[in-house]
Amino acid sequence: MSLPVTDFGTLFLESYTKSGLAWVQTIGCLFIIYGYFVSNKKFLWKVLLAHGISGLLGLIIENFFIAKQQSNKAENWAFLLLINEVNWIIHEASTVLYSSVKLSAIVTNNMHKKILNGILISSLVIFALLRLNIGYLRFRDNVTMNPSIATAHSYAFLIWGFADLIIFALLVQNTINLGSQAIDGLLGTLLKSSIPRITILVLNTFLIVILGQLPAPLSVGMNNLNSLAWSIKGTYPIILMFDMHTTKDMLLMTQTRLNSSMENTTNYKSQNKSTVNVFGRSDV
Repeated sequence: MSLPVTDFGTLFLESYTKSGLAWVQTIGCLFIIYGYFVSNKKFLWKVLLAHGISGLLGLIIENFFIAKQQSNKAENWAFLLLINEVNWIIHEASTVLYSSVKLSAIVTNNMHKKILNGILISSLVIFALLRLNIGYLRFRDNVTMNPSIATAHSYAFLIWGFADLIIFALLVQNTINLGSQAIDGLLGTLLKSSIPRITILVLNTFLIVILGQLPAPLSVGMNNLNSLAWSIKGTYPIILMFDMHTTKDMLLMTQTRLNSSMENTTNYKSQNKSTVNVFGRSDV
């Protein structure tokens, strides 16, 4: 009969690699960190870098706690889970900040911009408080997950779910307002690159929220669906990285096409100036 593994290093690697969320998110975070150092390091890349580093540190600390707990139950490292909430706050907030920066290049209505900024700041404050509550529950119960923590997670992500939904609504509205001709311009390019990403984020966030509110224990099917939703969430760094590169390529192709056209020159220059300054070549 084999003895149970108590070596910390083995337990750490086992904990880290058995979860699809952990290794997928780690790969995405490492790609982002690499991408930042080979990019021009403009603002949006800094947002992605914060997203990548905070997510990587969050995973390392969380799995460090799990391995320590399994290797020596006499030690209590739960305080790390409370401190680690700072990483998760930065990680989640940077996802929404990325979307809002792109949206700021599209929304021309000053009132809409003020409403958007107000909602995002309020959402950040509420989300941070809810995440700190999760950290407290983890510290109190000395675990990373239990039914009460799962419910607390769903409340926290509900806040960002509504924030993403508002961003999605503004994107759709501005798509309609641009009209069929302007949709082929630079602003239209940003819209077309943003809507699929926001759709994935909104649907998956609300799926996590709904599953988190279901009474425990979940059925096998619901538990598998919950694991899938969290694994999809782990791909967010990859989705953001992909969005950054595809949007850059789309902007460059659109700009080339517009520069070769002699029609609506004034409008195109106006779009080009406002868009590129916020997100285009100078930032990507």
